[in-house]
Amino acid sequence: MRENKKSQIEVHVAGICLREENGEKQVLVGLRTEQREIYPGKWECGGGQVKPGEGFEDAVKRQFREEFGALVVPVGVVGVYEIDFSGGKIPGVVFACKFEGYVNGESPQVDFREFREWAWLPVSNLENKNFIEGIPENIKKAAELL
Repeated sequence: MRENKKSQIEVHVAGICLREENGEKQVLVGLRTEQREIYPGKWECGGGQVKPGEGFEDAVKRQFREEFGALVVPVGVVGVYEIDFSGGKIPGVVFACKFEGYVNGESPQVDFREFREWAWLPVSNLENKNFIEGIPENIKKAAELL
């Protein structure tokens, strides 16, 4: 509670970064390393903790810059989620994001402490990846927004 200065809340954001390539919508995804505490070895779309004083949209833009070296524009909220862990739950907000380019202008700069692989996947072909639960449904919702 901010007023009593007794506890701090942890809140997360996640993004679904989409682009259109050859007339087909694609989503940027990363395979979490096995060393990750939560969801090791699962595919996801990027995101993380909102920093103190940061808004949701700024947080999701920062996360894509840090994790993929990607520039995005948040377009709208597609859902909310909770991460269960030993200390309770972490709430989060999922944004549909439009891909604007790469920080270096050429290609992703993936944070390999976070991900061991990355890919642009066709939104129509998500079945072959072991995603964190609920992500394929959020990808489809995001694709409808863009």
